[in-house]
Amino acid sequence: MTIGIRNGEDMPIRYEVEVLRDGLPVVLWQALDLAPGESLTRTYDFHSPAGRALRIEARLFKSSNRSRVYRKVWMEPEA
Repeated sequence: MTIGIRNGEDMPIRYEVEVLRDGLPVVLWQALDLAPGESLTRTYDFHSPAGRALRIEARLFKSSNRSRVYRKVWMEPEA
């Protein structure tokens, strides 16, 4: 799975990304300072237990405001 963010604002912004596997945090990118138009991607390999779907969710926080999710995406790959 590739997760990426891009700053679409007209000024530098600090972001944080939290990745959850079945509701539990597994990855946290902190203090990501991106210039306008700048992007960042990372690739992860999440294996699903045999016979069971796995839910992966990524949450984006803007300006280190962890009280409000700015964007959220999720997927449930096949088992």
